[in-house]
Amino acid sequence: MKTTQPGFAKSSTVLLMTVVVLFGLFGLSTALGYSYIGFKTPQQKPSFGGTVCTKADIDGYIALQKKAQDVVSQKAMLSTIEAKKDYKTDATCVFMAMQTAIRVDDLAKAKELHATLKSLNDSEQYVNGSVPDLAGNEQTANLIKLLENPSTKRPVGEG
Repeated sequence: MKTTQPGFAKSSTVLLMTVVVLFGLFGLSTALGYSYIGFKTPQQKPSFGGTVCTKADIDGYIALQKKAQDVVSQKAMLSTIEAKKDYKTDATCVFMAMQTAIRVDDLAKAKELHATLKSLNDSEQYVNGSVPDLAGNEQTANLIKLLENPSTKRPVGEG
């Protein structure tokens, strides 16, 4: 006696093939730039064209994240990025410089770079996805506000 309904195997195969095709189409549209996983509005087409900061710069930034308390190294990283010609046209450079400025408590620089990054994002330039700990513009703005007004800081352990 059969316990499965006729056509069940056929319908599950069709369903599986449909799912595979949909994932394939999404992958293709992402590769072509029509879909994007990240921070953007639906009408924006992502651009990661920043070539000012290289993979070596990103790797240096990532390595430096483990030494967040090393102010001398952080300032050296900030100077290295700022020394690059046209670094303010590369969203990746601007993001790394902004995060480094926040770490060394250079709030004026962080605010300036935050405005630059927001402008780049508005013109469809985004940070390279290989940079870890990407924060959205609103998150970064809130962090800068928190650093500007230390009385709003909560003690450790309070949520």
